[in-house]
Amino acid sequence: MPVDVRQAGARVTCSCGTTLEVPTLRQIRHLPQAASVDVHSAPAWGPRQGIVAVCLILAISLLAWSAWVWRSEPEVPKFDPVARQKIVDQQIKTPLEAWNSWIGYYRPLAERGLHEFRVANAAQFETKKGEARFLRFMLWAMAACFGIIAVCAAWWPKPVARGPRG
Repeated sequence: MPVDVRQAGARVTCSCGTTLEVPTLRQIRHLPQAASVDVHSAPAWGPRQGIVAVCLILAISLLAWSAWVWRSEPEVPKFDPVARQKIVDQQIKTPLEAWNSWIGYYRPLAERGLHEFRVANAAQFETKKGEARFLRFMLWAMAACFGIIAVCAAWWPKPVARGPRG
């Protein structure tokens, strides 16, 4: 029965149930060493696992990039009436400035009616938002493709090993 050096001088129980005395350390040194048993196991990492890992890493990276694009998407600034009132108050300090403001802005407003206030470059914001949505959709599609490849590689049947032809 193979023993370890730490078990020198102790008693061990065999798998058959017999109690055996282990020789002392000095006596163990003179005993022949047992042949080491090499257990040949299948490789823990093969090409299939590599394909699955690479595809999953790429899919997760693409989804993270999509989340970053979504978080950094530009937003159209909202109309702030308090800030607009401050700008108007700064422009109108004298009666002449009030008259010029009336002629240039408020008179046409009175003639045509109120309109929705929009930022001057709102079209550029909308274009950038559309581009960001398209990029997110493409990133999701690519991540889905890599995910499908990973699932197929994981579940694809292993090739059958054929014996030598005779």
